[in-house]
Amino acid sequence: MPNHVHTVLTLKKGSQPLYKILQRHKGFTAGKANKVLGRTGDFWDHETYDHLIRSDTELVKIVNYVLNNPVKAGFVNHSCEWKWNYINPQLLEKFPNQIAKSCYI
Repeated sequence: MPNHVHTVLTLKKGSQPLYKILQRHKGFTAGKANKVLGRTGDFWDHETYDHLIRSDTELVKIVNYVLNNPVKAGFVNHSCEWKWNYINPQLLEKFPNQIAKSCYI
């Protein structure tokens, strides 16, 4: 999406807290984006929305929402046409008939 990012993460046991991971990610990507845009200063809003996924059913629902977000916004006709969409192949293996697929397989 041109004005926001969706990310679904699985934190490994012993990893840094989510807020630290997001802080580092936002700092890194803000620096790169500002360089490309020839600007400085804040890039991301200070606010983020995070949600703990508690079941496989909810995971599938959220992943499908994220993949189809650019379709719903009218930018593409199919989620695989959005060049910034990515899905881990292991997730497709785990849910072969539940994740929006075709071009991801």
